[in-house]
Amino acid sequence: MARNTTRWFGAAGRVGRSVAIGIGATAAVLGLVAPAASAATHASGTPSVQAATRGQLGTILVTSTGLTLYSYSHDTKNHATCTGSCASVWPPYLLATGVKTATAGKGVSGLGTIKSGSRYQVTENGKPLYTFAGTKSGDTSGNGVNGFAVVKSSTKAKVTSTTTASGGSGYSSGY
Repeated sequence: MARNTTRWFGAAGRVGRSVAIGIGATAAVLGLVAPAASAATHASGTPSVQAATRGQLGTILVTSTGLTLYSYSHDTKNHATCTGSCASVWPPYLLATGVKTATAGKGVSGLGTIKSGSRYQVTENGKPLYTFAGTKSGDTSGNGVNGFAVVKSSTKAKVTSTTTASGGSGYSSGY
């Protein structure tokens, strides 16, 4: 069996040998991780949705890992319209496989779910909830982008903005 090795120079400038991880193996590992990051998920054990304070926005809804939750201005009660390429930029907030009920943290009410494929998307007072791809905990940069708005923490589904993209579709064709 051939060994996959590479040469490297140590601090003293001498050549050493180490086992290299092939680019294909690295890509395979990343390929396994990437799909999990493309849709926000929640496992049971902690509240699905929590309230958090974010600067001028005040108290908003976030995932159990602190990702900001958004609603889409074109969604109707208990019906998500952001699918396909839209959902790759605005991943629906899905519960883990087998989990059907969203749990609320302190100060959060009105949670529910709608069926999304074989899983359940979390809703707040009937409005489907989404995250914004490429963001991290505490980031609210998706607010007002293409008809998506941060969901305020309340007993009613209030949003901070309902700005839509030009043309009135609420979603840019660039996604």
